[in-house]
Amino acid sequence: MFLLLSATAQAMTVHLGGMAFDPLDNAAQQRWPAVTAPPEDSQRPVKQTVSADAAGNYYIVQFDGPIQDAWRHALESLGATVLDYVPDFAFIVHLDPQNATQLDSLAHVRWFGPYRAEYRLSLEARALATFSLPEESNTGASRGTRLRIDVFPGEDSTAICEAIRTLGGTVAEVLESSWGIRLDATIAADHIDALARISGIKWVEIYTAPKTSANVAADIIGLTNVRFQTSAEGLYGENQVVAVCDSGLDRGSPTDIHPDFLDGRGSSRVAAIFRWGDYSSSQDLSGHGTHVAGLVLGNGQQSGSDPAHSDFSEDSFVGMAPKARLIFQAVGNPDLSSVSLPSLPSSLTPLFQQALDASATIHSNSWGEAGSGVYTVECEDVDQFCWDHKEFLVLFAGGNAGLDRDMDGMVDRYCLDSPATAKNCLTVGASESLRAAEGLAESVWGSFRDYAEPINSDLTSDNAQGMAPFSSRGPCLDGRIKPDLVAPGTNILSTRSAVQAGNGWGGYNDWYYYSGGTSMATPIVAGAAAVLRGYLTRQVEAFKVTPPSSAMLKACLANAATGMEPGQYVDSGVVEVSTTPGVVAGWGRLNLENAVNPQTPDFITYVDNDTGLTTGEEVRYAVSKVADTGPLRINLAWTDYPASAASNGGLVNDLDLMVTDQHGQVYYPDNALAQDAMEQESYYDLSHGLTVLSAGQVALRLTPDSYPKRLSSLVFAGWNDSWMHTPVTVEVYKAGSGGEPTGTALYSRTVRNWGADSAEQEILKFEAALPVDIDVTQGDVVVVFTFADAAATGLLGTPADSGGRALVNNGNGWQVSSTVPTVAGVFFSTDEAETFDRVNNLLGVTIDAPSGDYTVTVRGYNVPRGPQPFALVIRGTQEPEPQWGRDVYPFWRQRR
Repeated sequence: MFLLLSATAQAMTVHLGGMAFDPLDNAAQQRWPAVTAPPEDSQRPVKQTVSADAAGNYYIVQFDGPIQDAWRHALESLGATVLDYVPDFAFIVHLDPQNATQLDSLAHVRWFGPYRAEYRLSLEARALATFSLPEESNTGASRGTRLRIDVFPGEDSTAICEAIRTLGGTVAEVLESSWGIRLDATIAADHIDALARISGIKWVEIYTAPKTSANVAADIIGLTNVRFQTSAEGLYGENQVVAVCDSGLDRGSPTDIHPDFLDGRGSSRVAAIFRWGDYSSSQDLSGHGTHVAGLVLGNGQQSGSDPAHSDFSEDSFVGMAPKARLIFQAVGNPDLSSVSLPSLPSSLTPLFQQALDASATIHSNSWGEAGSGVYTVECEDVDQFCWDHKEFLVLFAGGNAGLDRDMDGMVDRYCLDSPATAKNCLTVGASESLRAAEGLAESVWGSFRDYAEPINSDLTSDNAQGMAPFSSRGPCLDGRIKPDLVAPGTNILSTRSAVQAGNGWGGYNDWYYYSGGTSMATPIVAGAAAVLRGYLTRQVEAFKVTPPSSAMLKACLANAATGMEPGQYVDSGVVEVSTTPGVVAGWGRLNLENAVNPQTPDFITYVDNDTGLTTGEEVRYAVSKVADTGPLRINLAWTDYPASAASNGGLVNDLDLMVTDQHGQVYYPDNALAQDAMEQESYYDLSHGLTVLSAGQVALRLTPDSYPKRLSSLVFAGWNDSWMHTPVTVEVYKAGSGGEPTGTALYSRTVRNWGADSAEQEILKFEAALPVDIDVTQGDVVVVFTFADAAATGLLGTPADSGGRALVNNGNGWQVSSTVPTVAGVFFSTDEAETFDRVNNLLGVTIDAPSGDYTVTVRGYNVPRGPQPFALVIRGTQEPEPQWGRDVYPFWRQRR
């Protein structure tokens, strides 16, 4: 499932079902015969002739640039129901075929065509439909495969369920909302293709079982100092309600509970425990949920605090928001101390709605499904709910999949869990804590997993500037930067369940134990967000934030974070964190002290714009009398309209941020990722079906569309039929005159576990991404995969014509292959003139040495689903005697 973004005047790609193609170029015309070429003398492309087929009255309509409101309204005037946005500049629409013939008459429509069945399957579902699996596989076809199926809104769910049963499938759950219908279904693998052809089905993906992402921390994130500032008294999360979804909570009772969840006077702060699934008990045998909840809002009563009198001593084990209230949603198996969470619903919407109905505004989730940064239907759930409820902040742990597969001393990228890859959640990674003894503080990382130096012999919690190696790295496969923030996640001490089995990273006493993971970092941020929300809510008159949106909380926390670059291993020559923001640590380590209670002449200004912007509209803010005694930091965040899993995510509403000084110099977003600087080169065509490409060596020649370019990463679909961690070598060479690899390898990496990290992770067919980062200044490059056991390992491929680019070598030299490997090269422009970020919905501008007056501009670039509200946070230092409160203000809005 690949989504790489490319939107230029010359080529506009459509991203659907793991394919990225320009429907009007020559290659697309060969793949999709119904697409007709434009006349040579025409400036306006000819669209596809509409035909009634299995698309079931669903079409893709692509415009020729950023979508104006009037263009969408014209589409709707034909009777079209506008559904999902598809990059670049396209919608999926439902339209009567007779009216669809009129699409050709609409201005700015570049192309349209049916929403075909082949667009509706994830790569893993497509592979499972193609190949038979061994009996012992946990998704074995003989037992049926559990699927998540999305159905378009307005369809007859009863008829679709009956069609699934006709194919021999079963439907366990049907959830309907205004966004559509979610089915939890099981069907034989050889019927998945037929399933995708049922009219009304939007997307099919394989269900993967979610698993948990298993006092010192408060000091590291700046919370202790905030609490003890006289002018900031009361930063304990009063009047805030936080929901935690996890394994279970202590004995499973809101009242018969660990004392740290009481209020110090005998009353419980657990407002409700909701049990999900078929189990009657909410007890916590694994201890995970109790530990997590304690980090959010435990009050340390059993470690010396006096919560009744707000005496939370530094020596007590206090959570981040010790006066907040808790809504707990138990989704674990109360009979097993397991990391699996079998009771999570197939759609997350009712889970979030239950928490919101119980007054929670923050929802913390320390679990996820192992992945490579993919955007799934659960990501859609997150983004949909947050779009509908813009004051509801959802947090997810980024995952604990950080590995060093090639043993180069650097943790591999592209291993984020989902739904932490959603756009609108706050995704949290783990940094190291500071603890010299107890727990696993005296253990080294090499005792957990195989890491090369300098990671291998490094202690687990000896450097707050270091990342925990297990913490999953980004980016997302659509290019977005994740995680958003990091917080301490090693040797974290918190509440112990009275019934738990085991002691995690080490026992402390009957009330507390140590643990570690992004599971621990996430509730630390959730609790800090509750404190921040309470602070902003009390500052209504000063900050005009009432109540703060989730985008405001994200912008504020990013603005206040402490950058992690270059990490803890710079003395060993290893740059662990290269940029801020970046795909290792996001915007950096949480530092709440920077987010609240500015002391003159420092200032923080919060703008929560709920009016929003449309395409071409902008609003400007003036910032006066900025002093050069500290950086000026501006962060912009918005809750974006949900993307589609069929197009693997991506921005829908795209806002631009820029800052102009009094001399006219323009500052653009930090580490901006411009959409038109990103290019995917691939030559497979999934509509032709899948096969296994196994040989001693498999190669693919790649040609960037311009020079110079940086080959940033390789995205591929592997095959492993042995369940063994068989090593595979991946190399990149210059291409010779015949297209074969030549010279010395420009890049070489041996992936030691070509397949699953464990037999529980079904990776007979797997999707992965590998960072490369080499410059290409001319000619072609050739990617070579060398398989030590070609009988058991290989790549998935498609029987498509690659123009001689696909090669195999079984020991007799390179031969052209008729099967094209599912390999994509991701190139980025090295031209730093690219300015605006077209990928992320959390942006920032940092001016290290500011002076004088500035104008901050927020503009709607492409807002097809607007208007788009946003949040803006500006932090800096003003010159003496500032007119604070009148020096930062919007002074005009205009439409372009």
